[in-house]
Amino acid sequence: MAGKRGRTWRRRRQRKKENRPISLGQEEHYIRFFRFLKKNGFDGFFLRPALFPDTGRGLMVPRKIKRGQTMMKMPQNLILSTKTVLASEMGPYIETAEPQLTTIQAITTFLIYQKHLGETSFWKPYLDILPDEYTHPVYFGEQDFLYLPPSLRANVKAKKQECIQSFEELKPFFASLEPLLPDWEDVFTFEAYRWAWCTVKTRSLYVDDKGSSVLRNLDKSGLGVTSLVPMVDLLNHSHSARTGLLIKKSCKNGDYFYTVTAEEEYSRGDQVLFCYRRADNQTLLLNYGFVLPDNHLDLIKFFLVKDILRILELMPFEEEDPKHRRKKVLLIATKYTASDLTCDYRGVSRTLMTVMRILVCDSEDRPLFKKVLADDLPWDHPVSVQARSLAQELLERRLISYGIMDDAAILEESNTPVRQLVVAMRNEEKKILQKGLKSLTRNKLR
Repeated sequence: MAGKRGRTWRRRRQRKKENRPISLGQEEHYIRFFRFLKKNGFDGFFLRPALFPDTGRGLMVPRKIKRGQTMMKMPQNLILSTKTVLASEMGPYIETAEPQLTTIQAITTFLIYQKHLGETSFWKPYLDILPDEYTHPVYFGEQDFLYLPPSLRANVKAKKQECIQSFEELKPFFASLEPLLPDWEDVFTFEAYRWAWCTVKTRSLYVDDKGSSVLRNLDKSGLGVTSLVPMVDLLNHSHSARTGLLIKKSCKNGDYFYTVTAEEEYSRGDQVLFCYRRADNQTLLLNYGFVLPDNHLDLIKFFLVKDILRILELMPFEEEDPKHRRKKVLLIATKYTASDLTCDYRGVSRTLMTVMRILVCDSEDRPLFKKVLADDLPWDHPVSVQARSLAQELLERRLISYGIMDDAAILEESNTPVRQLVVAMRNEEKKILQKGLKSLTRNKLR
């Protein structure tokens, strides 16, 4: 007879249960979605939608998958691309539009139209599994902007303005759709547009396609044409993900398939992840509406004039001849790259500290100034001590710029997904600054 299980075992079992993904495959809209895929030539059901405790909705492996195994093949007719849009009843209107629509505008407009069609839309099973709202900057309110890190506010507002401008630009085109949609004003609202625009911006992939001469392709990356690929767009992001996403032609009929291939072994219950792009959290928030905890690519940038020189004026250092100060600033601007004046999870950059030493050093003391430029000063030298004091003030003032309201109070005011994202971004940047301050107490720089 087995011995009685103890409290420790029960706690471990409970923790394991809490970290286990919850399958979403039995939900009605996913059942309809899988039927839709199967009916239209989708090959491969090795992945299942699931709710993960750390990343939210994603794709789970229901059984062991070997390396090199094809997990799914998506036929061309299930890839929502500009070809799909131009082949629809909306195509003739887009082809004659002046000015030309961009690829993103065309797909965005098509999504709004298909959602309006409801049950008669071919794409309804796919549209039903899409989020109702996003945490993209387009959904940020004025109060959300105020709680963002100051360095990010302008870029987030610009991203929201990009969507608004795109919508305003399309208003004459929407009016031209009256023969197709007499009630076009009720269909093409800004709320509908920002939902569709965010769907394309956050979920689209590049498909190997030449595009169309009747559309403006503003993306010059050469990676392909923006397209939506159902099922594949459920993959969550990870910098370390190794899943291969390959476009290749079928040997039988030359049709395109979007193929997901396992480049490592997966056990039952594993989440399959995909690297959208290697980027810091500001880039991820601006483009996809999420941040990664402890993102090793994250950093905080400082500007020579706006940040560093302004702090220098407030420090109780010996006053310097303005002519000498100007020479130092010119030297720094010429010799050092502005993008190197940073702080990340490893601490304050060596370049930033060298700039600090240059600013506090007496440039008339030529031997000392040469040592500063050669980064050859001892840790406990008075110039090094003053430089660390200046760097500490710089980081502390950036921390203060987040405001006196703590994160719990910000969430208590409004605990929406957007507000949670804002607080997550604040936390990530504050962690970097705190690690930077800690690095100033150690005789080691990155």
